[in-house]
Amino acid sequence: MTSAWADTLRAGAVLAALCLSAAAILAFIKQVGWRGSAPTSSLPRPAFSRLGSYAIDPSRRITLIELDGARALLLTGGKNDVMLPWPPTQAPPAP
Repeated sequence: MTSAWADTLRAGAVLAALCLSAAAILAFIKQVGWRGSAPTSSLPRPAFSRLGSYAIDPSRRITLIELDGARALLLTGGKNDVMLPWPPTQAPPAP
């Protein structure tokens, strides 16, 4: 009967060790993140958002984006992709 109690205690100790190991691993993942990178500094991440998009034709698209408060128009899908500040900084020439 003593060996049954010893086996039960051994199994309980192994289960407790596995639970503690899993808790330590989860705490580590929570600290460094799933990608494995160390926590970054307290610098704010740039705020990026797509404000709108319009298909000009099947291959070209114009998109209005905002990055840290600055807006830009992206023209993509043609021979060259173009990025323009928005609103334009220069006024069009007078006629």
